[in-house]
Amino acid sequence: MNVALPTQHSPARSQFVPTRLGKLHVAEVGIGRATLVLWPSIFTDHHLYDELVRLLSTRLRFLLIDGPGHGQSVGFDREFSMQDCAEAFGEVLSNFGLTSAMIGGTSWGGDRKSTRLNSSHLVI
Repeated sequence: MNVALPTQHSPARSQFVPTRLGKLHVAEVGIGRATLVLWPSIFTDHHLYDELVRLLSTRLRFLLIDGPGHGQSVGFDREFSMQDCAEAFGEVLSNFGLTSAMIGGTSWGGDRKSTRLNSSHLVI
């Protein structure tokens, strides 16, 4: 399976981050000093953002998260809540040593952002 679209300036790197929702796949690409963390819609994966990565990867570092059971992330064998997803999102941020980041998402991912903001001590 492919990871995020590599650019001429930065090949994509892929890793699995252990979280409360299992191992989540995270594609890292870009060379910017600022980090933009994105979680896409339900029924999609990080490739939703390929064009955005292509356009901005010389100015931003991207962390693209596949939600549980989506893309390359491992499936999950129990029900989980949006709060569980927000906590897993925070675990990904911690795994990368982020104390601040720009975060966003589409649908499911956008909801993760607002839930995380409500429960975070991070500067986001």
